[in-house]
This record gives sequence, structure tokens and C-alpha cells, in this order.
Amino acid sequence: VAADAKSKIYGDSDPALTYQITSGSLVGSDSLSGSLSRVAGENVGSYAIAQNSLTAGTNYTLTFVSADLTIAKRPLTVAADAKSKIYGDSDPALTYQITSGSLVGSDSLSGSLSRVAGENVGSYAIGQNTLTAGGNYDLSFVSANLTITKRELLAQADDQSRGYGQANPALTISYTGFVTGEDTNVLDVLPSASTLADTNSPIGMYDITASGGSDNNYSLVLSNGTLTVTLAALTVAADAKSKIYGDSDPALTYQITSGSLVGSDSLSGSLSRVAGENVGSYAIGQNTLTAGGNYDLSFVSAN
Repeated sequence: VAADAKSKIYGDSDPALTYQITSGSLVGSDSLSGSLSRVAGENVGSYAIAQNSLTAGTNYTLTFVSADLTIAKRPLTVAADAKSKIYGDSDPALTYQITSGSLVGSDSLSGSLSRVAGENVGSYAIGQNTLTAGGNYDLSFVSANLTITKRELLAQADDQSRGYGQANPALTISYTGFVTGEDTNVLDVLPSASTLADTNSPIGMYDITASGGSDNNYSLVLSNGTLTVTLAALTVAADAKSKIYGDSDPALTYQITSGSLVGSDSLSGSLSRVAGENVGSYAIGQNTLTAGGNYDLSFVSAN
């Protein structure tokens, strides 16, 4: 009697152990009884099948030819979970799912995944690394990617102010959102700030526009600022005048003593004096004298 070779996958139940009469024959209604057995063990490997209690009875000289029960590795497919993070953040935990097959009993997966090194924006393959289910499994690993996305960086044009007629101050940009230890030196192309206001622009508020700029690791969010043009300070002093009783008044004149007029701007209007013709001193006042709405005009009287 020869045992039939058998096989199973790790974790499955044993198949029935069967045999064949390969030489000789049974007489009449005689039959074989009893059962075969195999060497104990459940791990992957080959286990000899033994005669155990198999017998044809006392009328037979039974020769038993052994075979093996082969336990094959259990197929198991594990797929990495796709992951993502923002540039500059720590890596998320690299996790996985069993997508085909199953673990037996208390068996478990051990070890960890790894990913291709790199911290710039892009996709990095997640690899099996030390992940294993042990020697009883034929583990197939399906990779995924850790994707690093751009980090938002606020580029805010700084508010500025100046007096009417002055040159624009340096237009600067402040940043919020850099990864610790990084600054504008890491940016591929710096954004710039500009304004339509020039020296002759009247008082008011003008946009400072942030534009341009780019970087592989940062997504620039541009925000405008404001240039405030304020009144220009101008001091005008009346010239002291005199006349002889009975004469006509001299022309009332003045001098700019502090500040200056911008471009083609000019003073307009005229001075006046307190009424009276008798001998005495009469204050000269500003009356309608003006430099226009772009000036904070201070007037110094005289007599």
C-alpha cells in the first residue's frame, strides 16, 4: 500500500490521507481498515505520512510506502495606504491593509514600512521595508505613495506712509508661514511690491500690490498693502509792512519759511489785514491764502 502525496496551504485543514494498493490484491471481501497519520506540525514544510493503524488483517504481509504532506506558504497581499503631508510637517504613520488572503489564528504582521527619502514637494514610494507575516506566508506587497504638497505662505505687502511730494519709501513684503529655519532665501523667485503712486500723487490711499514669486515647496498667497500719502507741512510767514498815515497800503507779501511746494504747485489767494487807518499796528492775516488740499499750511502773522 502506498500513501498518496498530499498538500495544503498553511492554515488550512489537513486533506484526507489516502492510499493505493500498488502490489498484490485483497481476497474476496477482505478490506483495508484503520487510518494513516502524518508527522505533527503546521508550519510550512514536508511531513511524512505514516501507516499508523492501517491494516489488511493477519492474512496479509502489508508493506507500506510512505509519502509526504506538503504545507505550502499561504498567499497574503498587503497594500500600503496612500499618504500625504504638507511640506515641512512630520511624516504621517505609514499604514497598510490586507487586501487578499488572511492571517491564521493569532499570527500577525510585524515590522514597518518605509518610504523613499526626500522632503521637497513630490511623490515618494512607500516600500515594504521590514514588514513580514513570517515564514509561513508568501507575502505580496503593493506600494503606494507619500505625497508632499506645497505649504501655504502668506506674502503681505507692508503698509507704508509718506508726505505729499516725497519719494515713495522702500516697498517691502512680510511673510507668514515659513517652516522653522527657513526664510526668503529658500524661495525660487521672490514676489515684488509696487504702487501706482508717485511723488506728485495727491493725498489719499494707494494700493501696494504684491505680485509674482514662485517656489516648488511653497504656495504663495499674495496680499496687498496700502500706501498712505499725507498732507505736506508748509509754513508761510507774512512779511511785516509799514506805511505813512494817509498813504495806500503796500502789497501784503509772504515767504515760505518751512517746507516747499511740489512740482508746479503754487500758493494762491491773498492776505488781509485788520481794518483801520489811524496810526497803530494792524495784524496781517492769512485771509484766502492757500496751497491747496495737499498741504497742511501753517500761517505766521505779522503787522
